[in-house]
This record gives sequence, structure tokens and C-alpha cells, in this order.
Amino acid sequence: MHLQKAEAMSAIIEELLMLAHNEAVETALKWELVNLNAMVRKISTVWQEIASKKLVQIEIQNRQTVWIQAERLLLERLIVNFLDNAIKHTPAHGVITLTVGLQEKEACLIVRDTGNGISSEELPHIFDRFFRKKSSKSEMPSTGLGLGLCRWIVEVHSGQISAASPPGQGAIFTVRFPSVPPPVG
Repeated sequence: MHLQKAEAMSAIIEELLMLAHNEAVETALKWELVNLNAMVRKISTVWQEIASKKLVQIEIQNRQTVWIQAERLLLERLIVNFLDNAIKHTPAHGVITLTVGLQEKEACLIVRDTGNGISSEELPHIFDRFFRKKSSKSEMPSTGLGLGLCRWIVEVHSGQISAASPPGQGAIFTVRFPSVPPPVG
């Protein structure tokens, strides 16, 4: 029964991904100029309340103001997914740091946590659909869809996503987007 549900869900997601790559759907998205720093600050403020209940602190580092051409709802979902994952995997008294800036003329968002990190065996698969990190008893269960969705959102924005997990240093997710000049006026 569980296998049938998983296969049905997989088929639905496959169809959604195919639709998402269709030019007609992509042109229907509402693209606008977005201040990435302001969006990260706004979303982090809301999620700090959730993190505080777990005794986790969210810190924001703004290197410089960054503007990108984005679909606002998808970009918000990306940031929310990163924060949700980081809060789930960061123990009490841990810290989640979101850094926004320019690197090599690209807009860059780096999300770093002080959790247990991701094993070297799991790291190459974390953006795969339905991949579930082997969790400890203290970690919340996962659907395995969040980071796959993050990858798709980044790709829709013509960006790149990567993950690293140096031993004993938590997880680090880096997203790069094409940057655009700030609005005039």
C-alpha cells in the first residue's frame, strides 16, 4: 500500500515538474525585481519565533544589498524550506546563519546551521526527490520533498544550488542567482 502511494505521488510530482519546465507555465510566473536581503530578513523574523521555541537562534549577515529577478512566492518557499530544515536539524542552543551578498557578480544566499550535518554518503543525494536523511530519534520526520523542491526553484530562477557538510560543522547550503542592478529611483 505504501509503495503504491509513493509511486502515485512520484507520478504527480513528475507531471508537475514537466509542467513547470513548459514555457507557457514559466512565462505565467510573476517575475519581479526582489531585494533578497529584505526578503530574508522578513521571513527570518517570522521563523525566529519557531526557532526560539527550540532554543535556536537565527542570525542574518548582509554583505551588500542584492537584487534578483524572481518569482516572489517561489523564492519565499525556498527560504522557508531552508529555515524549516535548519531548525529541524539544529539542536538547542544552536545557530542558523543566513548570509546574503555578491560573489563573483552573482547573488548569493548561504544558509549554515550548527546541526549534526549530513553524512558524506548522503550528501550527493539530498536534492533527489523523496530522499530522506537518516535521522536520529530526536529529529523530525521528513517527506523527502523539501530539498528537491529547493533545487527546482533555484533552477527555475536560472541559479545553482550546492550543499556541503564539513565534519562537525553542520550543513551549509549555497544558492547562486544571476544578480540584477538595483531599481532606479
